[in-house]
Amino acid sequence: MQYSVPRDQRAFEQPKVLNDWICAKCGVQNFRRREACFKCSGPRTDYDTSNEPTDEVSTHPTNSVLLSGLDALTTEDSVLNTLGPLTKLPLKSVRVGRDPLTNMSRGVCYVEMNSVVDSMFLHNQLIADPPVIDGRQVEVSYHKQVGPQ
Repeated sequence: MQYSVPRDQRAFEQPKVLNDWICAKCGVQNFRRREACFKCSGPRTDYDTSNEPTDEVSTHPTNSVLLSGLDALTTEDSVLNTLGPLTKLPLKSVRVGRDPLTNMSRGVCYVEMNSVVDSMFLHNQLIADPPVIDGRQVEVSYHKQVGPQ
């Protein structure tokens, strides 16, 4: 009788470390959905980001720019209101990454452009003068594309 799936057959699952966060104050592992440590009530903003997954960041230009470090209450409208005056390039889509359980922002935004060239122009412009969205200075990178383009 087998009670669980053997580890080698669970290769499709992400390790819990990629989903959860470690409190910088007391070192306890917390579920991703928590905004404060369950043990010491330390805020999530104080957790160690050195082990953050970078699987969404591309090392080469793509047609999407990834904005990270956003506030949990950031919306697509606030991103559009900030980027609108900065560029005349047409934006194909702007999507804020949201937690499926709470529908709160995960602190990232995907700005899709019509071409890689447009994306490169926007990326270079934002790198030269990083925008402040909802009181937070954001980090700019290319978003890694998944699947056929």
